[in-house]
Amino acid sequence: MFPPWRFHLKSAQQALDEGRVEDALTLINRERLTDYAPGQQLRLTAGKTYAKRAIQRAVAGDLDGGWLDLQHSHQVLGDASEWTRAVSAVLLAEEEALARHWQAGNFRLAAERIATLARQPAVMPAQFESLNEISRRLESAHKLAMRGKFLEADEQYGAAAALRKDLPILAELRTKNKQNQDAARQLEEQLHRALAAQEWPTALRLADEILAIAPQCHLARDARRRAWGEVGASLGDTQAHAPRPSPEDEREQPQSPRFLLWIDAVGGFLVCLGNEIVLGQAQPHGEADVPLQADISRRHALMVRDADGYLIEPLARTVLNGTELEQKSLLKDGDILEIGAVKLRFRKPHPLSTSARLEFVSRHRTHPFSDGVILMGESCVLGPKRQSHILCRSWRSEVILNRQQDELFCRGSEALEIDGKLLEGRGPVGWDSTIAGSDFSMKLEWI
Repeated sequence: MFPPWRFHLKSAQQALDEGRVEDALTLINRERLTDYAPGQQLRLTAGKTYAKRAIQRAVAGDLDGGWLDLQHSHQVLGDASEWTRAVSAVLLAEEEALARHWQAGNFRLAAERIATLARQPAVMPAQFESLNEISRRLESAHKLAMRGKFLEADEQYGAAAALRKDLPILAELRTKNKQNQDAARQLEEQLHRALAAQEWPTALRLADEILAIAPQCHLARDARRRAWGEVGASLGDTQAHAPRPSPEDEREQPQSPRFLLWIDAVGGFLVCLGNEIVLGQAQPHGEADVPLQADISRRHALMVRDADGYLIEPLARTVLNGTELEQKSLLKDGDILEIGAVKLRFRKPHPLSTSARLEFVSRHRTHPFSDGVILMGESCVLGPKRQSHILCRSWRSEVILNRQQDELFCRGSEALEIDGKLLEGRGPVGWDSTIAGSDFSMKLEWI
């Protein structure tokens, strides 16, 4: 007759075979099966299973689960070779995840992963400290490259690569930066010639091409503003000889007041102030408040802000969350709109504001170029918090644009410089104002 511990041992083995490692270890410990050699061996097997599962979880993207399994494995195996190999594999998966965040320019998520590494006893301080320094260098390089300062960015990429020569992503990012530098240099040379010859449509096209590489490049922004000032919104990239608009065409111009808001190291945003916003194709003399560079109708959809929120009215084929619309529909935060081939995400991040944001899901953009669209009610919140209408991760505090009748005001928690004048926390803003604080700067461009 088998002694009772053998029955418990068989149950623990069955749990382990079924992948229930926690149940197996609970049974081993509760029934004191380690008093017997087979129980000791089964406990070691459970520890090795934890180590294997840690690798599987990490490779599948569950990094936190991988670290948790490693902790359980260490309690059983200690610093055994199986556990050490698993730590290396999970750490490699962490570095691959960091590489993806760095590639996408998502340095907030990279910082969160590095903070997780810092809490893991299995990770040596020098390991996560070097990754933290690399991430800091890459973020600095990214911001410099966004402004067209590729040489300074290359220095930061080089410093990052010197810290970990075994990470291929660092060489890839540096190579991409050099390619962008070469492309931007050629475009800038052409842009200077176009400006000197007053070839405004060409200058406008070249400026947009530079901004596609370096969205915060002051040279391209200034050139585009100058070109648009010379030719007006009546000329597109390929419409150098467009006819003068007729009175009927002029009546079709967008009636909603709009401006472009350029934020250093963040991006450019089209801000629409009207309660009714037309989304349509970007055309000379077009009537779209949100002019999209896509093969869609010139008046494709209408967005209306009222007391209940935002309504979308299809004027041509419009899809909401996979369902084609046939009548007006109320939008909710996170909805996906398809305007022809253009995919937009509707966001209403701040519960106390009627303002909303349209994010580009597809690769389409507006003309003039912008990274997103703000449907501004009474206020627009810019800052590092998730409920901000425009997320500015590196800012220390929020800055708010307020509407009061036909005037705009800017408010912050510290002194602001508006058009060269230092103000205590609040001041009026013009349609072409420059606003700066201790850690930010931005400019409005009326269109």
